[in-house]
Amino acid sequence: NIGFNSLSISWIGEMILFSRQYELIYYLTLLVTAFTLFTGFTYLYTNRSVIRQFIFWAKLLLRLKISEWIATCFKVGYLPFAPGTWGSVFAILLWWVLLKDLNTYIFGAIIIIFLLIGIVVSNIIIDQSGDHDPSHIIIDELVGQWLALFLIPDGLLNGE
Repeated sequence: NIGFNSLSISWIGEMILFSRQYELIYYLTLLVTAFTLFTGFTYLYTNRSVIRQFIFWAKLLLRLKISEWIATCFKVGYLPFAPGTWGSVFAILLWWVLLKDLNTYIFGAIIIIFLLIGIVVSNIIIDQSGDHDPSHIIIDELVGQWLALFLIPDGLLNGE
């Protein structure tokens, strides 16, 4: 017949006093932390080539995905039937909602920035796909429409 009646727990109080007296919990925590750091650094050092390879491919994939989102104007370039037309519509809507009331110099600077970004991301997509002129890249339509809208004389849209 086994039970808890004969089990003495008086030693628990003595252990608590002992650990408080010698600050045992702090030393154990320090020991566990040091061991965790040692094993972590050992793992990183042992697997450094695999980690470097993973980081390289992750950067490449991330660069490609971000470039695709920008070059296709948030995937508008994948809409069926005349993606360039959809890109022009997207550019006009984006201008109407966000950019039409901007200062002329700021709007001009935005056009130049998007032109430069468009060149870079388009080249990344072209290099990756091998296609000379992918139809889903519509950042050029966006910049072209914005340039045309930039050249509209002041007051023409307001009927002045």
